Order: sequence, then C-alpha cells, then structure tokens
Amino acid sequence: MMKHAFSPASITRFLDQSVFQYNNLLFIDTTGFKVEGQIVQDDNGTSCGLAGVEILINGIYKGNKTDADGNYNISVEETGDYTIKPRLGDHTFSPAQQTIFISDDKTDINFDDQTKSTLSGYVRAGCQIFIGQATVRIKSKDGCFDKTVMTQNDQGYYETELPARPYTVEVVEIDLDPSHGLDRQDVLAYFNPKDVDLTHEDKQQSFTYRRKPDVEIVSVSLPTCGFGTKIVEQQGTYEMTIKVTESFGNQSCPVDTGYVLISDEVGDKNNSTDTVYISNGEAVYTMIPQSVNIIAPYTKVFQATVFVEQETNSIAEDFIVTGVRPRDQTFTTVSPSIPFMILRDPPGDESYSYLEENTTTETALSFFGEASGSVRAWAEVKAGTKFQAGLGLSTATEIWGSINGSMEVG
Repeated sequence: MMKHAFSPASITRFLDQSVFQYNNLLFIDTTGFKVEGQIVQDDNGTSCGLAGVEILINGIYKGNKTDADGNYNISVEETGDYTIKPRLGDHTFSPAQQTIFISDDKTDINFDDQTKSTLSGYVRAGCQIFIGQATVRIKSKDGCFDKTVMTQNDQGYYETELPARPYTVEVVEIDLDPSHGLDRQDVLAYFNPKDVDLTHEDKQQSFTYRRKPDVEIVSVSLPTCGFGTKIVEQQGTYEMTIKVTESFGNQSCPVDTGYVLISDEVGDKNNSTDTVYISNGEAVYTMIPQSVNIIAPYTKVFQATVFVEQETNSIAEDFIVTGVRPRDQTFTTVSPSIPFMILRDPPGDESYSYLEENTTTETALSFFGEASGSVRAWAEVKAGTKFQAGLGLSTATEIWGSINGSMEVG
C-alpha cells in the first residue's frame, strides 16, 4: 500500500470524564510524487539534451522547463492519471505526449525532439567572387553537436540540416584559388565566428572576405566661381549621394550592406552625426546649409565615413556657403549715475536757489575709449552745466568736471 505523509504526523489528546470529546483535529496530506525525464535531439547517432522546453501537466504550464542538459523534474500531489506534454514553439516531439498513472515516483518519462532546421550560406569575397573551397564548422552552443561541412561548388555555397537549436558557425579551413594572390592565414583570421539560432526557423549565414570600400560623394552640378570649391546657398536643399563600391582584382560592384555616418558641418551639425544605410551601393542624405563662414578660406566640411562589416573608409568635401551672416551680439554697459545739474542752498536763513520758467541750461558729455594689446581700456567722462546767474546782471556761468576710469579684463 502506498505510504502517505501527513502534517502534523500525530496529535495527542487525553479523554476523561470531564473531557470526553475533541473536535477539528486537522491533518494535511503532504504526499507528493516526483516525475522526471529528459528531452533530447538526435543527429547521426549523437543524442543531446535540449534546454528551455516547457513541460505541461494535463495541458497546463506551471513554469517547469528543461535545464541545460534537457532534464526536467515536476511533482504531483495526488494519485491519478496525468498527461505529460513537452512544448517548444512549433517543434514536433515523439511521442507528442504521455499519459501515465502516478501512484509513486516516476522516472525516464522521455521525449525526442524531431524538429530540424536548415543552415546554408556562402564563403567568398566581395562582388560574389569565389576564392576557394572552404570548410565550415557548426557547433551547438552547449558543445554537444559538432559538425563540419564543405562548400560544394564554384559559388562557395554550403548547406546542411541540423537539430533545431542555437549554434556557432566558423570557417576553419580554406583551399584558396592562387590566382587571387591571397594569404590563407589572413583570410581565415578575417572570418570571425558567428552565432546562429536555428531553434524556430531556417537561417543563412555567409562569410564574405572584403577589402576597403571605395567612396564617392555625388552632388548636383554646383558652381565654383573661380574658388575651386563648390558653392551652396544658405537654407538651400541639396541631395548628397554617397556611392560605395568594392573592387576585387579587375572587378568592381556596388556594396550591398553597411551604413554611412555623416558629419555635416555645412548644416551646422558639428556635435552630432547622422546615420544613413546603404542600399544598392548608395546612401542618400539631404544637406541644408546654415551659417556662413566669414573667415578665410570661407569653407565648411561635409564628411562621410562608410562602414561595411569590418572595413571602413572616409571621404570629405569642402563647400562655401553664401548668404547672410548674423551680426554678433553687441555689448552694452551703463555708467554710474552722473549728476547733470545741482541746485545748492546758499548760506543764510532766507536764501534758496531755483529755476524759473524759460531758463536755459546746457550740459555736455564726452566719452573716450581705447583698447590695447593688454586688453586694458580707459575712459574720461566730462560732465558740467552752463546757466544764467547773478544779482541784477545775467551772467553765463559754466561749471565742468572730469571723471576718469579704467578697466582691465583678465
């Protein structure tokens, strides 16, 4: 008979004439059964566990997944029939599910993942040039599957079917065509290993040996006006086409991958870059000139840096922007308060001073400034007044004074 475990294991109570009954004595059945198994994939006699497969119990996923070795461990609380089913995307398993009666621990409830994916690609140079027969190594991320294939035709093509899981792919050997004058070690070092996940779909992984791309900036026909530099108008719109090609021997072709970083000083984008992707050997950018450079030689730079896989190249072109240069900000200062007229109280109890209607006064103010190489400035301010005064006689009186000051900028 199956052994059950309870919590608590026992309860002790004493009965006598005064206490002859106890109610609500509760026991919890803690019996659990363990179910273990493994999900594997097979390839030419090699069997490897598969990680990340979800395990469903009676159609319900409760968070159980296979570990790195493809093992799983679940528990059930009661005796009965249970259906165990693995799930991983659209993968096909054999058997699809297993229904078992559980009254004790169960082991070896195993499944075989039969899903395969195709990996294909090319090993060649730019412009789709065949450079020799290559050996490609394909190794699963856990190291369990390890397979090599060779390119089969003059296009450098390879293809193989593998259990659906993640892999690392690399070129480990190549028999170079001597007509290209390439070094075997240089070519092998150029091809870095690539990660490819075949878990849910077929993938293509190619290896292309490239050389530094050729770059050309093509813009509309622009005048030079004898400067030898193209001239553009402020706030105009100019479509810049960056042509990117690669050459291998006597063959040349448009680059089919990569991107261009644009440094546009002409458009006053001095502290930022724009990214434009290459399509059919071209990257198109719209340049809108902004401020004018008034310092000789009056040019501003437009630069394009091309990135094609591991290779890069740059090109720059100068432009002269015509238009209006805004005036720099002017400097304004305010002097200390300067009195233009003073009415004084003459001595004596009944004395006073005043201005009458139609009284004419004159004032004058002058300012002198000079800047030297030491960034030192001086100033003189002349202040005063001219007015009519006197007893019985009207006499023109002038009073002048000067105020001197200096300033030095550190």
